[in-house]
Amino acid sequence: MSHTDSILKTAGRILRAGLAAAALLAVSCDQSPIFDSISKETEPKDPKVQGSPGKIVEFGSNAYVANGSIFRYPIAGSGSWEKAGNPDSGVFVLDLASTGTEILYALTAEGTSSTTTKIWKSTDASAWTDITATLTAALAGYSNFDSIYVANEILFIGAHKSTTEYAILAYDGSTATVVLSGLAAGGHLVGAVRDGTDYYAATSTLGVFSGATTASFGADAVLDTTGHIFTGLIVVGSEVVAVGDEILLRGISGTVSAVDYSDEDYFFTGAAYVYDSGGTNEDILLLGLGKTSDSFGYLEAVLVTDALPASISLKSPGSGSPTSTVDGDQYESSLGLVPVTSFWRDGAGILFVSTSGEGLWSYRDEEWNAEE
Repeated sequence: MSHTDSILKTAGRILRAGLAAAALLAVSCDQSPIFDSISKETEPKDPKVQGSPGKIVEFGSNAYVANGSIFRYPIAGSGSWEKAGNPDSGVFVLDLASTGTEILYALTAEGTSSTTTKIWKSTDASAWTDITATLTAALAGYSNFDSIYVANEILFIGAHKSTTEYAILAYDGSTATVVLSGLAAGGHLVGAVRDGTDYYAATSTLGVFSGATTASFGADAVLDTTGHIFTGLIVVGSEVVAVGDEILLRGISGTVSAVDYSDEDYFFTGAAYVYDSGGTNEDILLLGLGKTSDSFGYLEAVLVTDALPASISLKSPGSGSPTSTVDGDQYESSLGLVPVTSFWRDGAGILFVSTSGEGLWSYRDEEWNAEE
């Protein structure tokens, strides 16, 4: 081979390599959304609080959450989630409820598969008192506890004695009261709130019941859930908002408006939280969502003067302003794939969520990921 031929072949290889690189660059530019999507993917972390944590509640200067064990985190922020002591050795902490400053409550089982449940209270999150006997004495036979919620410093307890007999109890820190008993299947307590005038207690399929006191609840539901499942309650402004499968209902002082939002594609998990957008921005109602088999996360409803607008419109985080998430693509590829069951925000503005099966997550540095 002549020296000239060698030079030509070498030049040809260089030219072909250059053309290939140019072609790859052109393809990458044409398919920039694909590369952008890849760049948005976040490497998942291992959550420090694993499994399916319950409600995140504030008590004293800390927030608490349970996943079998109790964890605490400083409300002011700038800390980490650390284990706190359980009410007793060998118990599995199912969920927590708090009055804010006076009493922290814990619902426990005698192991991960036990149906023997107890309820405990603590005034310092360290020393615990078993109040189970006081509760069962108020209503004999209803010794299986399912759920706990606090409304205006009153503990509401969901209980049952069979799969077809449910009850709701109330506890004011010393005395137990029967709110409702003899409820049919579907009487499982899924939420309790107070709107300043009345107490409200939501059941899974029997509706929402109300009373001016815990002893004066009416036998008829004030929010009817016929054909639907309720999963949670929250007070937004002067309205009580109930969420469930396909629906979002609201009522004022025992009255009910028509269905405000209905979509057969949505199932609200019951997680609901009013998010402060800061400055002059309107606040946002965050709603935990199960949309389809592969899309969960949460949705946002922008409030108007701290209240739900007459016509409710739900949007994905990161779309429009105000919003709780800056990068909608990063959200969609991370938390958007996980069912959200509770919200809480610390004093530094970090938003935390409990998830179903994927542990405790947080929104830090404009990224959703499991909280390490």
